[in-house]
Amino acid sequence: MAKPLHKSKVIDLLEERAVVRMRDFLAAGIPSNTVLRMAERGEIDGHVRGVYTLPGAFNDQTRTVAAAFRTPKAVVCLLSAASVHGLVTANPGRVWLAIPWGAWRPRVRDDGAPPMAVVRMAPYLVESGCDADIGVEERDFGHGQTARITGPARTVADLFRYAGCEVAMSDGTKEAPITTDLAVEALQTALANGTDAAEVRQWAGLVGSGRAVEAALAGGRAMRW
Repeated sequence: MAKPLHKSKVIDLLEERAVVRMRDFLAAGIPSNTVLRMAERGEIDGHVRGVYTLPGAFNDQTRTVAAAFRTPKAVVCLLSAASVHGLVTANPGRVWLAIPWGAWRPRVRDDGAPPMAVVRMAPYLVESGCDADIGVEERDFGHGQTARITGPARTVADLFRYAGCEVAMSDGTKEAPITTDLAVEALQTALANGTDAAEVRQWAGLVGSGRAVEAALAGGRAMRW
């Protein structure tokens, strides 16, 4: 039976951080069997193997953090990043993650993993000694829980790069939900929010969407609102 003190510490840690990994419980002196038994009884939710929340606390933010925790070297990108930055009105539907070529890609199993869209990118677009050099930033999703995410300008550049492209989903299917119109919407919103067009051009050159971005800018489709 789980000790009341350990159970209390589990709840306290989840109230403090919202999303907690098993290794964080262990570091706090809480035995793994306490966490597992509480999850089995529904006292806490184990949506992803090794990642836990309080019951009913799994929302868009905690889902994104949980997916990032579960995927080493991942960067929140594309539709998820666009949603976080308020660049598009469309619901991402899944957690969109970028991983470097050759990295382990998660798949949905019976472990409560959130649905994900996983995009393999060249390592220099995901890993760097300095995230600012590749348009990536560390974002606080609340309760001190952070995840790496592409910044607004890099996100826009990526959306143009992957417009019309099929992307592997974590359930094994492939979809192409990113459209040019959606990329243009993100570009318009980013410019209206103060993002410099030169910065978008910079990242577009890096990711390979320079021509598409220039066409959108030159065609007047990205005029400031």
